[in-house]
Amino acid sequence: MKEGLTRQQTEVLNFIKAFVRAKNYTPSYREIAVGKIGDLQFLPSRAHSNTHGLVVRLEERGYVKRGRKGRERTISLVE
Repeated sequence: MKEGLTRQQTEVLNFIKAFVRAKNYTPSYREIAVGKIGDLQFLPSRAHSNTHGLVVRLEERGYVKRGRKGRERTISLVE
């Protein structure tokens, strides 16, 4: 587990990384909430609001950056 991240935050971060590797673009909040890449289920399904909160916490810890409001695919990984 990444230092300072909860299990759920680590799962979401790993999902975002896997999604980008598989699709060459970042997932929307809905795609993160569903937790699937193709037919593979990576994450348990969760509510959109829970997903948003997890992404906000990842941004606060410096792992991702969110774009402006209303742009679903503007989550970017911070390397």
